[in-house]
Amino acid sequence: MDRLDTLGRVIIWLNGGFGAGKTTLAGELHRRLPEAIVYDPEDVGIMLWKWMPPNDDFQDLPSWRELVVATALALRRHHAGTLIVPMSLVRDANRIEILGGLA
Repeated sequence: MDRLDTLGRVIIWLNGGFGAGKTTLAGELHRRLPEAIVYDPEDVGIMLWKWMPPNDDFQDLPSWRELVVATALALRRHHAGTLIVPMSLVRDANRIEILGGLA
């Protein structure tokens, strides 16, 4: 994994089934890339639910998807070249919107 040091400015998005080990893998990657930031978009959803009644899935909220992209871009611009993001994006439309916004 020494090659990880040469990745530069990247977003490592860990997508997969619930309970598959994304958070564990993110922690291991962070141990090997201590200058990276582990950014969990679930925290954005929890923040939104503080201001509005919770729904079944915050990924359905257009504001969540918009803020996930804006926060990731701001973190990269101002704080870290590498982000590690453990987040399942189940719906194709959400994945396309978010990853397209990050491209």
